[in-house]
Order: sequence, then C-alpha cells, then structure tokens
Amino acid sequence: MIRLLLLLMTGPTYVQQFCITVVAGVSSPFVLYDIALEAATFFIDNQQQQVNQHNLMVNFRLSCIVPIVNRCVQMFVHFINNRLYHIHSPNDHEDFINLVKSSRHAFSMMQTGHLQFNEILTTINRSKACKKDLWQKLNTALSLPP
Repeated sequence: MIRLLLLLMTGPTYVQQFCITVVAGVSSPFVLYDIALEAATFFIDNQQQQVNQHNLMVNFRLSCIVPIVNRCVQMFVHFINNRLYHIHSPNDHEDFINLVKSSRHAFSMMQTGHLQFNEILTTINRSKACKKDLWQKLNTALSLPP
C-alpha cells in the first residue's frame, strides 16, 4: 500500500499505470478491493469532488479501475468455491461466512454485481458441500447490516 500512496502523490498518470499493471500481479481479492477503492477515491479527490457512494460507483467504471474490480470479483469467486469444498467442521463456518460477506462489497462495485452475488449464493446453496446449518448461518449473517 505504500507504493500506492506514493503514486497517489505523484499524479493521475502514475495511478492509471499502476492500476493497469496491478491486475496481473495481485491475486488477493482483499488487496485488489483496497486498491480499487483507493484509486476510485483518488480520482474523486483529483477532480475536487465530494467522496460519496455515487461518485465512487462512477469511478469504479473508469477504464483503469474496471479490470481491478473484475479481477477482484473473479478472485473472490475462486476463493469462495475453494473454501466451500474445504469446510470440514462447523469451526470453518465463520471463516467462510466472513469471506462471503467481504465479497459482497466487491460485487457491489460492479453495475450487475448484485445479480452476480445472488448467483454465487445460489451456487453455494446448491453445492453438496453446503450443509443446512451453514446455509442458515450464512443467510443470518447476510441479513445483518454490514
């Protein structure tokens, strides 16, 4: 993140270049989410606009940020599917639920993210690895405010 902070101080051209290259080099959906959020916020500040949900959503669609958002969501889907098949006990439920809850924020950065998030939930529910108690805990966790 220090590198991103340095780029933010150097200007929009460097931030755009960083956004383009980060997609190939980062596989953590959590880091990608943070980078997308910081870059979107930077471009709002750079345009001397107020940071709010609407301006963030507009900036998540900038050509230099879209690939980060797409890769972030792709990696969350990969992590969710991987973790789902590695749940061996109820003790693993909390980690899995937290992962799904975190992914909801990434999906919200996309225009059709709500639909895609619901598709992931459907996939989880239909999975043989998702037992009834896990599904109930997940629904309860997702119904609570973030």
